[in-house]
Amino acid sequence: MKRVLKWLCCFTFVIALSTAGVTASQAASKVMWGKLEYKSGMIGKVTVMKDTVRYEKNTKGKLVSVGKMKKGEEWGVYALKPQHYELTRKTYAVKSGSLKYEALTKSKIDQIKADSRVITSGLKPSTKYEYQFSYPGYGLYTSKFIGRENGYDLWDSYDSETGNRETWCYFESKSEFVYGIYQSNLLYWMKMPVYLNESWSNHSGISNELISYRVTSLSKTVTTKAGTFRNAIEVKDSFGNYSYYYPGIGLIKSIGYQNKRMVVYEELYKMTKVR
Repeated sequence: MKRVLKWLCCFTFVIALSTAGVTASQAASKVMWGKLEYKSGMIGKVTVMKDTVRYEKNTKGKLVSVGKMKKGEEWGVYALKPQHYELTRKTYAVKSGSLKYEALTKSKIDQIKADSRVITSGLKPSTKYEYQFSYPGYGLYTSKFIGRENGYDLWDSYDSETGNRETWCYFESKSEFVYGIYQSNLLYWMKMPVYLNESWSNHSGISNELISYRVTSLSKTVTTKAGTFRNAIEVKDSFGNYSYYYPGIGLIKSIGYQNKRMVVYEELYKMTKVR
């Protein structure tokens, strides 16, 4: 039990107190790049660093002012001209220090698309695998699926060296994902489906303290002893702890910071396919 208390301060009673952010349908309908909606044909974007003029071409091909671009706005760029950026709606901006240009690379497109996903399932461990997790300072635990009870998938988690043993439970539906130590208050709750910037708050199952959570990325590359996982889900809590999940596998890593140094609480060490 001691191995989990170090990071289980983020575990909660299974009661959601509040949620915020866009709806899942909105998240699925737009692919966002910062403040800007990504659209086909876009090669980059400009961020307005200082108010500047936006132009259109008249019938003679001459640029004429049609309005202002305000500081902080982001505009898609569809073509680069020697002296201008061709913007959304066939408007133009003069290249200057008032605009900061960022090219849209393939890796950036992949990141944008990953962060625009809506994850509807696959956060609980797959029964196709046997897992080993490393808990620094507490040992290496093997986790095996042992059946279902009261709607939960049950996993036997044990340390062969010390004999320590716990039963963990996992439940996943269209509206929630719950896991933790079976028949206890140490249950972690996540709102489903998962999308970028989704947030919720719950009371801690240990101290009854209100803890806030936010999905801060769907495109993280996370390295563990079991391998490197691309486009992992990152969830940050109000204590500054981070948990990482990979669809189809489940939790792969949990970290925090102590005296500005990263501390690994839990890490996927090995996966073995069950025959």
